[in-house]
Amino acid sequence: MKKRSGDAAGSFRFAFEKALRSCSGDLVLRTDVRVPQGSTLSVVGSSGAGKSTFLRIIAGIVDADRGFSVTPDGTIWDDWDSKSHLALQRRSVGYVSQDYALFPNLSLLDNVMYGMAGTARPSEAMGWIDEAGLPGQLKTPVSKLSGGQMQRAAIIRACLRRPRLLLLDEPFSALDQDSVHTMRSLLRDFLTASGCTMILVTHNPVDCLVLTGRTLAIEAGAVVADGSPVSILCGDTNTFTGTVLEAVPSGFSTSFCIRSGNNTLRLVIPGGACPVPPVGSEVRFRIGAFNAEILPGRPDPTPDASTKLRAFQDLQD
Repeated sequence: MKKRSGDAAGSFRFAFEKALRSCSGDLVLRTDVRVPQGSTLSVVGSSGAGKSTFLRIIAGIVDADRGFSVTPDGTIWDDWDSKSHLALQRRSVGYVSQDYALFPNLSLLDNVMYGMAGTARPSEAMGWIDEAGLPGQLKTPVSKLSGGQMQRAAIIRACLRRPRLLLLDEPFSALDQDSVHTMRSLLRDFLTASGCTMILVTHNPVDCLVLTGRTLAIEAGAVVADGSPVSILCGDTNTFTGTVLEAVPSGFSTSFCIRSGNNTLRLVIPGGACPVPPVGSEVRFRIGAFNAEILPGRPDPTPDASTKLRAFQDLQD
């Protein structure tokens, strides 16, 4: 974790360690992540993996045990080894936490305008509120708003700060599908117009694919994958292994019954010339959008359907 002159040129760099205690046991969050200025990064992983703590440390709300955070121009936000820290109010960060952190005694409009960038105008706040579907709630105390309304207000407030870095922790979790679509569109337009750098923690693969150009996967405190959203989220998730229980060929297709983990699947594979593996054999198979196929080769390296379906379900929950 040594810092070098120009080490983070053009990028934020977050290199730190933090011991954590989660429901699954003790773990150490270890990261050394560079985020180029103006880019968008999504962070995925199981609950308790350290994703939210990663954001809180970057925001300066939680201390790491060691390491540092540095901006693209070389400004050190935190250096835990030398105990040097830049005051939170001097960092250009917009942060939406899972609890929204709004002021319950203030109205929606006052909350949204709190901390606005000096060049931002009230009309800009009104425009955001209107497009987010909240024009009738301007004077309503946030304590009387629904969770989804508060979440939209928190997103608007963070963007109106015009930050260099936007940190979002599951920002659409309380929204219905129509509101999610609206807020994704508003956020995408904001990022395009502002050039703001964004780090988004989410359990929804669509957020990653629509809003970000890069995805980081964290499990048990460790970065286990780093790449494009498609490669991380889609990759080889539709390829499985299983045991053939039944194979019934016909003139135009072959019907297979395959046991994969705890799942029994019925696959109909088109083509009369499809090779028919014997009952009881282990096979690799792929499920596509419009068809399925039996794959050649040994099945050993590929997880069974139970494992992969459960992993994908964890990603969406």
